[in-house]
Amino acid sequence: GCFALTEVGAGVLSGFIVKTTAIYDNERDGFYINTQGADAEKNWISQGLVADWVVVFADLIMEGKSYGPHPFLLRMRNENGQLIQGIHVTDMGPKTVANDLDNARIRFDDVFTPSFSLLNRFCDIVNGRYIQVGDEPMRIEVIGQRLLTGRLAIAESALVA
Repeated sequence: GCFALTEVGAGVLSGFIVKTTAIYDNERDGFYINTQGADAEKNWISQGLVADWVVVFADLIMEGKSYGPHPFLLRMRNENGQLIQGIHVTDMGPKTVANDLDNARIRFDDVFTPSFSLLNRFCDIVNGRYIQVGDEPMRIEVIGQRLLTGRLAIAESALVA
């Protein structure tokens, strides 16, 4: 599997900026995952070229209201290894090191997924309604902050080395 958070247009603000959408369809009790332009393509996704499954972060939208970025578990490939219709994967090409690990850019075009694909530790969809689970709300900024802190620590260590 792979983890698809970072978007082209987010730069170092991965986790803070998520333009990929998951729009809820009440009749089908599921979501349509869509990449909203080139800057919303998922970028530098390790194992993205070969993964069968993906956790993708998308802005959860119900009845026109945004609930912010949420994680969804999607199947990327069918039983024959073919990409699911609407999922497009591009090789990002050779890097200066670590070319044994592929990196992909991933785009989603009207990929339907049932509501139970929402990873629901903090929220759920019950009878077509968004429900918070427990006292703590979904907070994507925690992931974004950890990524940014890690990048700043690497940059600082390079300066003092």
